[in-house]
Amino acid sequence: MTVWDQLAQYLASGLVVGGVYALIGLGFVIVYSVTR
Repeated sequence: MTVWDQLAQYLASGLVVGGVYALIGLGFVIVYSVTR
């Protein structure tokens, strides 16, 4: 495995984790704004 392969893998997993956190945060914001 080359350095570039490793970098691409880290980038992909980072994007996935970031997307999940973004969805969770968005869900909290929507629930909070609706229940106010």
